[in-house]
Amino acid sequence: MSLWGKTDSFTYIMNQTKNLGLAVNVISDYDRTNANEYIKRKNVLVIIPSLVENSPYTVYECLINNVNFLASNVGGIPELIPQEHHAEVLFIPTPVDLYGKIHYRLKNININQGLLNHKTILKKLGLSQLNEKTTGAFKKIDEANSPLVSVCITHFERHHLLQQALASIKSQTYQNIEVILVDDGSTTEDSHRYLNLIENDFNSRGWKIVRSSNNYLGAARNLAARHASGEYLMFMDDDNVAKPFEVETFVTAALNSGADVLTTPSDLIFGEEFPSPFRKMTHCWLPLGPDLNIASFSNCFGDANALIRKEVFEKVGGFTEDYGLGHEDWEFFAKISLQGYKLQIVPEPLFWYRVANSGMLLSGNKSKNNYRSFRPFMDENVKYNYAMGLIPSYLEKIQELESEVKSLAEHQWWSFCQ
Repeated sequence: MSLWGKTDSFTYIMNQTKNLGLAVNVISDYDRTNANEYIKRKNVLVIIPSLVENSPYTVYECLINNVNFLASNVGGIPELIPQEHHAEVLFIPTPVDLYGKIHYRLKNININQGLLNHKTILKKLGLSQLNEKTTGAFKKIDEANSPLVSVCITHFERHHLLQQALASIKSQTYQNIEVILVDDGSTTEDSHRYLNLIENDFNSRGWKIVRSSNNYLGAARNLAARHASGEYLMFMDDDNVAKPFEVETFVTAALNSGADVLTTPSDLIFGEEFPSPFRKMTHCWLPLGPDLNIASFSNCFGDANALIRKEVFEKVGGFTEDYGLGHEDWEFFAKISLQGYKLQIVPEPLFWYRVANSGMLLSGNKSKNNYRSFRPFMDENVKYNYAMGLIPSYLEKIQELESEVKSLAEHQWWSFCQ
């Protein structure tokens, strides 16, 4: 028992309450379970006389267990209690106000104040606040809000998969679309024959086929953008498949968010099959969003299959054009974010990403790819340091050097033994 001045606290309490005409019982041998069971009784009133508080568990426990209590109106306590019960449950931490509230509650002890954060209350509150913010403000696609979207497809020697990509664009629920197809230097007769075959259909739709030498993805996408007339650009690889609502969802999100760039999660497909509209998703890539600390060493933005405001694309200079390297989309998104443009993620997979057993990223130089995606963070105008970005490349280089040293040592030992 602690001391109060020269008197222990038990004696002090007894002396101060002896003239109240009430029985005072000090219980000091209850554990947590016994104490909780005691205060749950309907003839008990708990007093929480905090002078300084944040968001106390004591109040949470009383609310969850429907305990009768009074609490001081300090810190975050009022936020935990429904507004309509503030007058009955809260008191100003002064003797006069506390006396008044105790006197009132002893006559009205049972008040079912409930937990403010109960899921049913939260649901009603959330819907109410959401309706207040969106009523009359949501922009729908109509004649006044139907910007032209240029779907920029890059192609190289995969005409059999390009058929699937084009079929998915022709099935879009959004109509104001043009397609810019850049053939990045295909040489096979089958690819040339297929491009010739679809040319009349493209011309009838006002779409464009642009043939070029092989310059790689960054250059091919920039070439498509230069031929595009749309307010927005949507880049697409020839082996991916758009879901029917992809463009419509992108445009709706752009109109209502004001984002300069919108990316999306992607459902994954394997092999060369065409995914049916009702196919069950088994694998998905969910990017985290534009966190620049993470972006310095991992692509948290998303895939190049994104919707980009053309004006912004041109202001930042489009993609860099490094032949034979990947990560051009990661680099572009980092550049966009570092320059203060608004990049957001649509929280719904809008396309099927085809996972190949071989390809540019699998066969390319990982260290050079990582260096490319880190380049925006090395710009002299960037105010922050993101030292983690090149660590994967450094580690890979160390492993390569260790392997070379080991191989050299083994060779020298073998030569010595001879």
